[in-house]
Amino acid sequence: MLQMLGRQRWVVLWLSCLILMLGLACSNDHLADFGESCKISTDCKSTVCVGGEAGVQTRVPFCSEDCTGKQTGDECANGAGKCISNLTRWCWVPCTSDSDCQGINAQRGTCGKITTNGTEIPFKVCVSSVN
Repeated sequence: MLQMLGRQRWVVLWLSCLILMLGLACSNDHLADFGESCKISTDCKSTVCVGGEAGVQTRVPFCSEDCTGKQTGDECANGAGKCISNLTRWCWVPCTSDSDCQGINAQRGTCGKITTNGTEIPFKVCVSSVN
């Protein structure tokens, strides 16, 4: 009886270690930074994956933050982004040239002005292409 209890404890300990090792092996070591590509929000360090599960149609989903309550041009992502409030409530990567974008996310490597409701946004942001 004592041998059986000892063996059961060993099996439980062995299974616990196996589960822990599998969990560590399956964990996501790299969470995407603001502006980087993603598939779902849990891929991101920031709030949400825009164009992934967020439902906003973008050609290349990217990690962003919620700008609800902020105005166009307000800083977000600890100063790394700017809000475009009348287009979406998400934070966008500001830029002055394509090279500013390509270092962050080559898939969104075009720096361009975007227009919303007939009004051009007063700054450029990283996009997948300029329409």
